[in-house]
Amino acid sequence: MAAPAGPRGGLQTLLSWPPAAWQRLHRDTRVALLVLLVAFFVRLNGLAAPVDNPDEGGAIMVLRLMAHGHLLDQSIQTDHLPGLWVSLLPGYLLAGQTIWAARVAVVVWSLVALGAAWWSSRMLAGPRAGLMTLAMLAFDPFNISQARVVQPVIPGLAWSLLAVALALHARSLAPTAVRARRLWQVVAVGMALLGALTDNSAIVPLVIVLGMIALPAPAGVPAMRRDGVMHLFICWTAGTLFLLLFQHTLTAAHLATVTAPLGMVLGCWAAAPAQGGALRRDWLSAWPSLVTVLVVAVGLISVVAQRAQPDVRATSDLVLAAAMVDLVTAPDQLVVTDDPMVTVLADRTAPPALADPSRARLAAGQLTTAMVIAAASDPRVGTFLWWSGTFDRLPGLASWVGQHFVKIQAFGGNAGLYVRTGPTIPVAVTAG
Repeated sequence: MAAPAGPRGGLQTLLSWPPAAWQRLHRDTRVALLVLLVAFFVRLNGLAAPVDNPDEGGAIMVLRLMAHGHLLDQSIQTDHLPGLWVSLLPGYLLAGQTIWAARVAVVVWSLVALGAAWWSSRMLAGPRAGLMTLAMLAFDPFNISQARVVQPVIPGLAWSLLAVALALHARSLAPTAVRARRLWQVVAVGMALLGALTDNSAIVPLVIVLGMIALPAPAGVPAMRRDGVMHLFICWTAGTLFLLLFQHTLTAAHLATVTAPLGMVLGCWAAAPAQGGALRRDWLSAWPSLVTVLVVAVGLISVVAQRAQPDVRATSDLVLAAAMVDLVTAPDQLVVTDDPMVTVLADRTAPPALADPSRARLAAGQLTTAMVIAAASDPRVGTFLWWSGTFDRLPGLASWVGQHFVKIQAFGGNAGLYVRTGPTIPVAVTAG
């Protein structure tokens, strides 16, 4: 006779569930989950640390304004594509609307990207290829650095890798499963479009997904040899590198979009010896692929050399500037600045039109002297912080600021903290 299920028995059943569920997973899946867990903690380390990145500050400021009810294009002006906000806003709201919340949303998307890359390589060349790809990308320095920055690179890459994985899944279905295949293909194209609407470089994987759908998938031969999927991945790597070299709106930050397909190619190639002698000979004799990898490696070095980012101000200066903005600006006042990260650290808000005063907007003619003056003329603006140097390129702005604001702290050159003169704004702050 079975023992009655009392509270103790129910508790034991509850405690035994995770190990039972864990044991039901394939061994390589368990290893992949452990790698993802380690990758998660690696990306969390120091996630809330202040970093002087004006572009990231602009993205966080846009999220902050959207959380307060402002709408894109109607009041918020930014050069980022709308897919970025679709990807990050839910996580930002759920995690607490802080710098850490915005960055942890990107970390989650990086794990999605890693999982999708693992799944794709696993479908193409087996469990070993999936784990090799995951290990390379989980600790890829380009991927780690971008997974900790609120920019569109990682969310766009995650959408693209998900699209590729679903397109591969659709190809693996039985020939009779026509409706299911079409459904997954439509979902894959939709995710690839979301990727392209998140980051400009994701246009390449969109083309790759369409190519995967167009390629026939004859049954009865190994996945890596039955079609040109791996050649499409090589084209994905080369195409993204081409964009990096010749599309000047992209920066060295987009190297993570090159290492992802490259890691999948190398992971499948490294696992090839375990898949059989014929497959090993095919891949070891595939000299065009090896040449492509060599060209990509040289190209990556060239991109790094050409797109070296200028040194940013010391973190101590950033914290000092944020502390001073917090001191002289009331919580209900606005701050005009060319580096929204200082405003974010000070827990203040920028005018929606200047939420993202990036150099890309400046180069595109979307940031002008007249626009900054109009925003700074708002009576709710109490502080003007000249910091990153973007405002240096706006003719006539320095003289206008000098006429309407009082500098209370100099940071070298035009850089400085200004407060508006007026009966409601205290200016009794000493520089030093």
